[in-house]
Amino acid sequence: PTLESSFLPFSITSLTYMNELWGLPLWLDSILLFYNKDLFNQNGLEYPTANWTENDLSFAAKNLTDISETQRYGLAWSTLSPYMWPAFQYGYGHGPLYQNQTIVVNDTASVNAMELIFYLKYYYNCVGYDDSSSAATQAFLESKASMLIYGGWYVPVLKDAGLNYGIEILPKISSTGEFMSPMAEVKGFGVSKDTLYPDTCFELISYLTSTEIQQEFVDDEYKIPTKNDPFARKTSGDSPVCAILTNLSTHPDDGCS
Repeated sequence: PTLESSFLPFSITSLTYMNELWGLPLWLDSILLFYNKDLFNQNGLEYPTANWTENDLSFAAKNLTDISETQRYGLAWSTLSPYMWPAFQYGYGHGPLYQNQTIVVNDTASVNAMELIFYLKYYYNCVGYDDSSSAATQAFLESKASMLIYGGWYVPVLKDAGLNYGIEILPKISSTGEFMSPMAEVKGFGVSKDTLYPDTCFELISYLTSTEIQQEFVDDEYKIPTKNDPFARKTSGDSPVCAILTNLSTHPDDGCS
């Protein structure tokens, strides 16, 4: 119990099944809005902010789309990915995805989410390169997509490419006042039941999930530490880590300023 309390509660819950903890959480990831600053500048548009709504997203995406010669779309993401859908559903007020052992997708929130995606892609024609995550990310790298909805794990690739990009949390839905809230991806370590050295293995994964090690993932890989320790998440306010933390709404006093 003492060890468990040193982690963010929902990271422990994510690795708990049938009231038993099956591992120790190492890091978190989430979905963000990436944008190409150069393309925004060229079109005289203001950068996305934390106060953006789906209307602002639509306006920018439409104005950043030019499919005449450049084949550039305002927005790209893998529209068919089940990892992306919940953010839109939650923004429209969807409750738990699983209710009474059933995945709920026939509610009003899911219908509204589908309508928003439909209008962006087929009515406004400002979403492209969306048949897969690889197509969407490659389009963003090549400036054929002005904005990209994708995971924080993509930051190192963008830094290596030298792209002039920015990061923001996903927009708020104006009709509900709720932000598009993506699922958190939790990664961690477990111990095999067949190991001959359970105590040694536990000591190892305890070290690998310690604040010291998690801080390295913040600095080098832009991951979100799972430790319930402000030092583990201490970073600058314009860091991708802070954007992900804000998107997850995990901790109001996380050290981001």
